[in-house]
Amino acid sequence: MKLKSRAALIWSVADPSRGDFKQSEYGRFILPFTLLRRLDGVLGPTTAAVLAEYRDKEQAGRPAEEVRAA
Repeated sequence: MKLKSRAALIWSVADPSRGDFKQSEYGRFILPFTLLRRLDGVLGPTTAAVLAEYRDKEQAGRPAEEVRAA
């Protein structure tokens, strides 16, 4: 699929979801969600390990502030 046809497909899906947002405001709304989704995809494989480490440190009696900062 060529770049222009991919872009057209993406915009055809995005336009109905725009709702009450003006076209100029849409980027400010959708960009943070796009970033969060990308981070979720990149960090997804390590989520279980990070949560397990957090639980281990929390159960060891370390204060929550110290666990978050570590």
